[in-house]
Amino acid sequence: MSLPVPGATPRRPSETNMNAQFARSPQRDYISFGSVGRPGVFLPSSLPRRSSLIDSMTMEEREELLTQEQDLLADNKLLQRPPQRKPSLTSVITGRRSSAIGTTYGAFRTTSNSSRVGVGNEGGGAATAILPSESAPLLYPPREEDEEADLTLGRQMTQEENEELVRETWKSATAMREITTSYKRETAVLLHSSIPVSLAFLLQYSLVVASVFCVGHIGKNELSAVSVAAMVANICGYGIFQGLATSLDTLATQAFGRKDYEMVGIHTQQCTLIMLIVAIPIAFVWIFSEPIFEVLVPEKELAVLASQYLQVLIIGVPGYIVFEVSKHYLQAQGIFHASTYVLIICAPFNLVLNYVLVWNRHIGLGFVGAPIAVITTDYVMALMSVLYVIYVDGLQCWHGLSKDSLRNWGHMAKLGLAGVLTLETEWLAFEILTFAAARLGTTELATQTVIATLAVLAYQIPLSMGIAASTRVGNLVGAQLEQAAVMASKTYIYASVIFGLLNCFLLYFTRHSVGKLFSSDKDVIDMVAYVMPVTALYQVNDCISAVTGGILRGQGRQKISGYINLILYYVFALPLGLYLAFNMGYGLRGIWGGIVFALFFVSALQIYFVLTADWKEVIQIAQEDDEEDEE
Repeated sequence: MSLPVPGATPRRPSETNMNAQFARSPQRDYISFGSVGRPGVFLPSSLPRRSSLIDSMTMEEREELLTQEQDLLADNKLLQRPPQRKPSLTSVITGRRSSAIGTTYGAFRTTSNSSRVGVGNEGGGAATAILPSESAPLLYPPREEDEEADLTLGRQMTQEENEELVRETWKSATAMREITTSYKRETAVLLHSSIPVSLAFLLQYSLVVASVFCVGHIGKNELSAVSVAAMVANICGYGIFQGLATSLDTLATQAFGRKDYEMVGIHTQQCTLIMLIVAIPIAFVWIFSEPIFEVLVPEKELAVLASQYLQVLIIGVPGYIVFEVSKHYLQAQGIFHASTYVLIICAPFNLVLNYVLVWNRHIGLGFVGAPIAVITTDYVMALMSVLYVIYVDGLQCWHGLSKDSLRNWGHMAKLGLAGVLTLETEWLAFEILTFAAARLGTTELATQTVIATLAVLAYQIPLSMGIAASTRVGNLVGAQLEQAAVMASKTYIYASVIFGLLNCFLLYFTRHSVGKLFSSDKDVIDMVAYVMPVTALYQVNDCISAVTGGILRGQGRQKISGYINLILYYVFALPLGLYLAFNMGYGLRGIWGGIVFALFFVSALQIYFVLTADWKEVIQIAQEDDEEDEE
């Protein structure tokens, strides 16, 4: 989601050039997800607080904020909206805008009226933007002489001139607290911000769906084995690797921010070495995992299949580590779109490979073909990421292998351990459900795999909506626009209810047929249809919870969401679900019933805290934190 910094001439905006832009950008509040389950909760330490240092923003975030400011200024008749460029396919997929923002502002009038702010222009006179005051209403009437001035002053502005104009207009307008927004504007922002992120998330999760989709039609034992193997792989593998990689989000990003580009590469080498060392005991556990599975599942055949799956999957761990580290290495430089490009290619490749290796009559390997497809995709993704760094962007921070990477591992290890604990706690809640389903029987475990896969697939769009809400509300709070922040929050809550209901109806009315996509076993298909109404109801509050959690993060109050989720999931949802499943005899429906019960109160409480927020206090705290960051 950004442009890189080329060599010794960084293209990052300086703090002095951008101090009037939106003050915060929590655009990076992404969360991870497991293979057949989603993370349980947001924890207070899992998301960044806020930062007013615009120097830490990526180029694309900078351009996105500039566009949002232009739109709000235009809506309030303070600035003419720039001509819209036809988006390219790449921009639609990745959410990336063209870097050429220069445009013609023919509506700026040369005048000495004190209610207008002038911005220097080389052509003589000044290009001005109308500002609200007693003598200058928001709806300014056009005049004939203004049209002549438009022709004189209108010209193609450079990006720097355009930024300066918008910045000065925005600074003056926000100081007067006259900028407002509307449901229509915020709905447009929500769609624009969430669609690209949704596509990226759906592409990444399709890697999981492909394996479940292909293996499920072999039999319910194979489908159940994949689910149990994925549970162990997440808790005793991928969760650890992703948690360790988060140390680069701190160390590599800080090194890049102070323009110590060589240290970015050194930190990347350190993280890679640590992860490879940690992979050794993990490989030992995966290779000799059959006794573990015999404890988790009652059927011997399931334990053998799940162990076989992990024994093949361990071969792909080095490729997974390289991809994960290279992703964070590029993100530290503000290059967020690289992994999306890789997924655009690898997602369909993975689907075809799964089909060929599992089902092809000539070279298909059956159940074993699924993990082989996974490890092949891991190495292809790693290779493409490295090639992207070498031939496209990101090489400026790689200065070759260094002996310095063998020293000072302590700080990185501490940061990585914190990331591991956060991710493991998030994933554990859903993996406990998989374990509980395994104790109910093979059919129930296979059904849980299908339902959890569908639930997580449906969750990708609410997740992106939550990220969009976090970014938008955080930006408006940073700009001290109370009315706009309140309006945006209400818009996103309404949108979450609508989309949650759509998800609910879609799953409910397809409950008798959707199971056939993942399994050919009649018992599994029937049980999916039996449990799906509860899962469909879950979607409404899941969507509301994701969006309101994003709003709380935008307010800088993510601790509220973290504590609510932590208490209700672990103290109420899991015990209640297990009680309903085993003591009351409701089985898999009881497990999901406990989650629905907890999530209803999660969404209700988060809505309460959002709507009853003291926005003046939120803005004041944000301003104080920004001042502390600047010091």
